[in-house]
Amino acid sequence: MLPDPDPQEIINWISMIANSRESKHIVFVGGEPFLQKSLRTYIYHGSKVGLITTVVTNGYWASTEEKAEDILKSFPGLNCIIASSDIYHLEFIDKEIIYNLVRACLKLGIAITINITAASKEEGERIEKIYKHFKKDNVHIVVSPMFPWGAATKLTIEKFKYLNDLNLLPNYCEIRDHHIDSAGRVYSCCNATLGNKTGFLFLGNLKKESYDTIIANRDSNPLFNFIDRWGPQGLGKLISESPFIDELKDIEFTHSCHLCSLILNDENIYKYILKILGHKEQAKTSCIL
Repeated sequence: MLPDPDPQEIINWISMIANSRESKHIVFVGGEPFLQKSLRTYIYHGSKVGLITTVVTNGYWASTEEKAEDILKSFPGLNCIIASSDIYHLEFIDKEIIYNLVRACLKLGIAITINITAASKEEGERIEKIYKHFKKDNVHIVVSPMFPWGAATKLTIEKFKYLNDLNLLPNYCEIRDHHIDSAGRVYSCCNATLGNKTGFLFLGNLKKESYDTIIANRDSNPLFNFIDRWGPQGLGKLISESPFIDELKDIEFTHSCHLCSLILNDENIYKYILKILGHKEQAKTSCIL
């Protein structure tokens, strides 16, 4: 259970992020951020210190287009909205509510993306059709594969044997989209919050050190640098050349983040990867010398 955020601490962290050369964009996620009383303050402060501000929401509050406009207007400095809508959200939040939200954003000049989490390609395409008429207005629609976590572990999700065909894995990664929780813990990505066994890609804590210090330490982290350079495909290649390949080659994954979390949260595999990357770093240093 995460602690309730201290508003002044959050404001201080936002300032630290803005003063860093690393980040120019801040995204507020939940739960549902619009239930957080201090969100308006965070948005305004983030904008004031020069950050592009985004909120991920299910849009429950957009019961009418007029109400959506009024609420959005009450958040000065809000640049972008990401609306979560899929078959699971639509069970409780009708598509008309998302329509209201999209129209209000378009009217007010707030960038809007609709994010669809789907258990299969077919499911994603089916939900995308509901919103495709907004594409003419430059509304971005993203279909994301589902992660088998929480309630989703009970669902049938399309899976792939990535380690049998490394070309299915991307050679890029959004590992620089850092995740900060209300306890001040900084992770390379939201996926790294699942590293309960190894703490993979945990970067530091803003309650104990500055954001600049955390970023400096990150930049000397061999695992971060490797994934940043080669993506999940590089990680897959390391595993394909490892003693663990026989036990892993037929495992099915829902997407590349699933593969990374399963591999990096295994203590034995994690130690092996760090050892291999340490040797690579030593060889690189020797060549420079």
